[in-house]
Amino acid sequence: MEHSRQWFWNISVFVALVVLPGQLVIPPLNAYAFDTDHDPVLLIHGFGLTEDERPESTWDSLSVDLIGEGWEPGGVIGIGLPDSNKSADVYTIRLSSNNCLTYESQGTEVDSAVVKILNKRTDRSSVILVGFSMGGLSARAYLQNCD
Repeated sequence: MEHSRQWFWNISVFVALVVLPGQLVIPPLNAYAFDTDHDPVLLIHGFGLTEDERPESTWDSLSVDLIGEGWEPGGVIGIGLPDSNKSADVYTIRLSSNNCLTYESQGTEVDSAVVKILNKRTDRSSVILVGFSMGGLSARAYLQNCD
């Protein structure tokens, strides 16, 4: 499992470096220890896969590792997908029309997912965003335009 943790932190540092330039804050490696006291995580996929190809499958390996560490899966959030009221630790998003959205539209969909997660996790006030490729840009669009 050590390899998967390192991968998780590499992505987190990448997102911090790419998504938040000028606001770089790298938490200590134990800041989000693999225990039950952490903010929920939203995994945001990149560009390229169609809805039929499950773009959120980018995160299947990491999701399996997090679940193996005791994180509760929350499933996929997205426009037109059935919504569960499950309170969980890790969620993935499926952006609608993955290959045709502007970054602003993607940011709006990330905002909707964050709101849904926080409505389920009333014990928390923030969500950790982890984006791969275009997903990092989607997260940045959300952060630049959120209220």
